[in-house]
Amino acid sequence: MKLLNNLVNKGKKIIIIFLLICVMIIPICVYATDEKTIVDGAFYQVNQNIETNELPFGIIHQTDSGITQITNDKYINKDSQAAGLGGGGKLIIGQDYTQQVNYLEIPSSEDIKIVPWADVKDGRWTLTKVRTMAELYENEHPGWKVVGAINADFFDINGANPMPYTPSGGFVVDGESYKVSTNWFGLGIDNSNPEKNLVPDHSPTISNKPILAIYDNNKNIIQEIEVNKINEEPLENETSVFFPEWQSQRVIPLDVTDAWIIEEADDVVSFSLTSLYGKGIITKKATQTLKECQFAIKSNNSVISNLLSVGTTVRVQYEYQNNLKDIDEVVGYKSDVLIDGEPFFDATEGYGMDRLPRTIMGKKANGNIAMIVVDGRQPAKGYFGANQGELAAIALHYGLVSAYQFDGGGSSTMIIRKDDELTVVNSPSDGMERSDSDCLLVVARVPALEYTIERDSNSITFHVNILDNLIKYQDLFIEINDEKKKIVNGEVVFSSLKTYEFYRYYFYGYDGKDYTNIIYSGVINTTKEIPIIENVIVNTIYDQNNLPQYEVKCVVKDPNQALESITIVVGKKIYQINNDVFLIPYEETELLQKDGMFIRIRFNIGDEIMTHVENITSFNLEVKSSTTLLEELKQKINKQINNCY
Repeated sequence: MKLLNNLVNKGKKIIIIFLLICVMIIPICVYATDEKTIVDGAFYQVNQNIETNELPFGIIHQTDSGITQITNDKYINKDSQAAGLGGGGKLIIGQDYTQQVNYLEIPSSEDIKIVPWADVKDGRWTLTKVRTMAELYENEHPGWKVVGAINADFFDINGANPMPYTPSGGFVVDGESYKVSTNWFGLGIDNSNPEKNLVPDHSPTISNKPILAIYDNNKNIIQEIEVNKINEEPLENETSVFFPEWQSQRVIPLDVTDAWIIEEADDVVSFSLTSLYGKGIITKKATQTLKECQFAIKSNNSVISNLLSVGTTVRVQYEYQNNLKDIDEVVGYKSDVLIDGEPFFDATEGYGMDRLPRTIMGKKANGNIAMIVVDGRQPAKGYFGANQGELAAIALHYGLVSAYQFDGGGSSTMIIRKDDELTVVNSPSDGMERSDSDCLLVVARVPALEYTIERDSNSITFHVNILDNLIKYQDLFIEINDEKKKIVNGEVVFSSLKTYEFYRYYFYGYDGKDYTNIIYSGVINTTKEIPIIENVIVNTIYDQNNLPQYEVKCVVKDPNQALESITIVVGKKIYQINNDVFLIPYEETELLQKDGMFIRIRFNIGDEIMTHVENITSFNLEVKSSTTLLEELKQKINKQINNCY
């Protein structure tokens, strides 16, 4: 009998990934665990490093277990619970409370950026989990991968704003000012140099009027001008923009006449007439009613009018001035925790006096950026949270000299890329990851690949298509079992592997001198050996009513126990196995002689169910006449009668 012994896994997976350095758990400590960090009113001490992960491009993540203590009543509410809103009994001054702290350190590198991100689409701001926002960023930015992230600004959690769910402060990404704010602190992130300066502004200012930018076909800005009016007709030499306004959580349509219309904008955020953003391609010049995710431009300025036409890309936005001017990334933040290495505490700010989960970002003396999430409101787990004094002690312990506080409570979240998954590493106090308004992503620039994996029981083959340049690498290699193989003509084959064994693979970049782990590892397994039908045995037997049947037994070679089921088809009838045999009625003799039988085996090669059908025509089929069958039946009856005496 013949079976396709070389059957390979037809369920190839096509995985589009981008190069990332692998995640490894290693025993790295970047601090002394036996030292107290003391500030006025509190201290922090690490007792145990629970886990440390070396992430791409030298980024380090660690989870620490420690204790904090509030040492005086200077910065607390006297009636506070030990875990704030999480309960835990009355807070006792001078008592140790356990804490869990997640810490992420990002070194200076031209290959790393820290960017705000949010789920803004179709003119709406949507509350979204940090992990999902990270995935959205990757989908929209080929060549960049998220390595870690934290939640960011406070936000309209109840959807009460006219435009609901927006962050409290500003939100600027890659120079696109989706939202600006003058009544909330702003933190600029300067990614233009490897040092990534953090620029705080306690009194942000914005341009007096929106700025209209006009682009050429190469997406370069060729003209910028200050808009004269919003939702009003322009006078001589003036330019106006028109945006439908949000009222009571819905967009109020706006009529415009003889204006350049952007009907399907890339993004529109009309938070208010003092915080507008719109970008898109002009689709027509017309009189119409503007609806959600639309805006329009009308100009009596001849220079501007000559540049506007169908197909032209335009942008309208307010822009930050002074400290935040020309900084491409801006996010809102609540308060300072450290200023020039000194704790900062506003005793009038009740938010700082209570214990709760906290999220901060700051800069270390060595120039590295650090992100910290302190778990809280979970006294049963030993996660009590921190007030701002304890938070300052924690920040100082990890070497920060400046620190800025974002939304805390149930919003506090930290994720990292671990085992090829974006994983939440802290313990959100809601019991699950909360949907937030925005986040801060740590992203790495990496070459983009598309590849397929083909495998059988003893080999794994990678077919690699490089979609982008290799940045600084001459060649790419793949490693399995400490064996590196160069990708040649888009292919690498690993052979002589163990059957049904799981292997971790890594991609490496080679710059002519050193190998660098540049792609996060994946796990792939060889398959089980495919079951083989070695023999088919057919016997004639009698049922309990003395009617003849064919008993069919399949002998299957199945060394890895991959077989799940066997089905036999004769004509249009399907027979299932019963006690390792198939029983086929005698009246199917003619069909068996003519067409044989189809045997379908269903098997699992490790992580995929497959089937194979084989037409069996070569077997011994003893056909007996009715006279012979009657004689055999008489003999069987006589034998039974004789046994009774």
